Amino acid sequence: MQSSGAGGKLATLEERYNQLRKDRMHTAVEKEESAVLVSDPTYMGPHVPQVPTYETVMALIKAFQMGVKLHVDYVVRILNNMHDQLKQFCGTVMRTRVPKDGKLIVVGDTHGQLADVLTIFQLHGFPSETNVFVFNGDFVDRGPQGLEIILLLFTMHMASPSTLFLNRGNHEQRYMNERYSFEKEVREKYNPTVFDLAQRAFKYLPLITLINDRVIVVHGGLSDVDFSLDEIAKFPRINIPHVKRKHKHHKHKKQEQQEPEQEEKRCKLNEEQQEIVKCLLWSDPVETEGFTRPSFRGTGVEWGPDVTPEFLKGKKMDYIIRSHEVKDDGFEWDHNDKLLCSPVSHSLSSQSHPPRIA
Repeated sequence: MQSSGAGGKLATLEERYNQLRKDRMHTAVEKEESAVLVSDPTYMGPHVPQVPTYETVMALIKAFQMGVKLHVDYVVRILNNMHDQLKQFCGTVMRTRVPKDGKLIVVGDTHGQLADVLTIFQLHGFPSETNVFVFNGDFVDRGPQGLEIILLLFTMHMASPSTLFLNRGNHEQRYMNERYSFEKEVREKYNPTVFDLAQRAFKYLPLITLINDRVIVVHGGLSDVDFSLDEIAKFPRINIPHVKRKHKHHKHKKQEQQEPEQEEKRCKLNEEQQEIVKCLLWSDPVETEGFTRPSFRGTGVEWGPDVTPEFLKGKKMDYIIRSHEVKDDGFEWDHNDKLLCSPVSHSLSSQSHPPRIA
């Protein structure tokens, strides 16, 4: 995590993370669980160490490009370790900065399209101290390789957490994954346990990333329930409220009627907090002033061009970057150039729009 001042918080986080890496390495040696967790002589895929490195990332990319299936034990290791790291080191609100003499790339919905993710890295380079990435949710569903995407991004984050940040999208949720393609994908490739472990990690993904304490990156958008960023930072992440939507297919109609009520009861957030979270994940901007509820999606709100500058002024921010919908040119500036809709990828630097962001 980085703060806008001297990088004290970042230094503290880096020290804790480095200590975690040392502890994991020590544990791996003690338990003889280093890189070679799998001893099956028929396994031809990459080996994933307890503490991943740049070489691990490259090996995963090569394997995924060649259609090589990662051993289930390594899949479990990545998902378990990512859960632990998110729970211990990542909050609901994260902070980063545009690197001096570098750039920061915000990536929108990838939806299971691994080839698109690899193309983005080919165009912009891999994460580094001068080339920071924020992936703004919706990694899975719809496309065929959502699992490979999260395994790759999770490994990249664990290898270098200060250079790649991950926000939660509305599709990082069990209810959506069961009704779209991600659950089916994981069950066909592995088993239900892997799907459950992915959901466990999703629950701890941040909802917001702040850039230079002046730009807010969120998957969906704003809420008609007022909130402070400090308040969001204190939200418990273990239970995100269930989103009630109308679906065309009702194979399990009785189960669908029961699930929202059961999950709402388990949620640790009060009603106002639940509405805020739903809006952060689901809301959309429109050109009609004010708030419109409910939105066309069935949850969240639609907010107008008068709301954006008022929100930014109250939070002492300059811009909002969000994803969640398709734009013909890959990104689009709205609401008098205060709102960037970036479903694909957008690079920020001292020379980019918005000006003087670095």
